[in-house]
Amino acid sequence: MPTTAVEAELLVEQEGAVVTVTLNRPKVLNALTHGMMEGVTAALKKAERDATVRAVVLTGSGRAFCAGADLDHLKEAYKAGVAPKLGGELRRRFNPMVSQIRRMEKPVVAMVNGLAAGAGASLALACDVKFAAPTAKLIAAFGQVGLVPDSGFSRGSGPRSGPSSTRC
Repeated sequence: MPTTAVEAELLVEQEGAVVTVTLNRPKVLNALTHGMMEGVTAALKKAERDATVRAVVLTGSGRAFCAGADLDHLKEAYKAGVAPKLGGELRRRFNPMVSQIRRMEKPVVAMVNGLAAGAGASLALACDVKFAAPTAKLIAAFGQVGLVPDSGFSRGSGPRSGPSSTRC
């Protein structure tokens, strides 16, 4: 039973040699909070150190893989007249998560069950292997919220994301 908000938003389960990390905010399409990003990074590091783990699966609950970063805190900052430091947020929270995926010796598998938008698409593309449901959609939604493609999207959307690593 989850004991903290982050534990409720992020489910980590091990079955045999596979750890499954489930983004669990289906009402907001699994938009990533700061705590979730830090929790995914911690779960990946723990799986990397555990000799019984052979692979990690990353997925989302409900109808989405991940709608990207939860931007509600940005709205509040702008209303208060404060411009958030987006670059710093990426470096502190999102980049360590993607970097951990890329440096892991164990495979990280994205099970894209629905929408993967913006940073959510970047997260899926960072994984070693991607499986996508027939209804899955990867969307670079950065421009729709006034951002440039970042969070690893440009790097992850190249040849590494082609048919050799993505299956429907």
